[in-house]
Amino acid sequence: MPRIDTSALARPKPAPRKKRERADDDREHKANLQKLPCLAGPVGCQGDVVVHYLRRTGRPESRGMGMRSAHRWGVSLCDGHHTRNKDAVHRTGDEVRWFSERGIDQIAAAEALWRNRGNLAAMRRVISRAQP
Repeated sequence: MPRIDTSALARPKPAPRKKRERADDDREHKANLQKLPCLAGPVGCQGDVVVHYLRRTGRPESRGMGMRSAHRWGVSLCDGHHTRNKDAVHRTGDEVRWFSERGIDQIAAAEALWRNRGNLAAMRRVISRAQP
């Protein structure tokens, strides 16, 4: 039986996948987090502030396998405390211990930041109260 060459046949392109928006994702909140000072305090700060998404929130809905946490669980950290310094949160491997050693309740801070989202002055007060 002869083979049919199908290379010239038109194949429909698959439809682009739409990213599903989560109720606790808010791009404005993420942008405001980046305008705040570093939650870990000014000592050892390096670079711009980035959003650190908490991995351990104690909430089952906070993230799935291979997914980052929602913006709701974001806190502001400078690049040094986030990844650059040798004792940065992503280099230690234990986020809960890292915040605990600095006397920071990261979950309470993230929840307070989320409650005050959209109010940059109130978010700054949350950071200043949570800093060690």
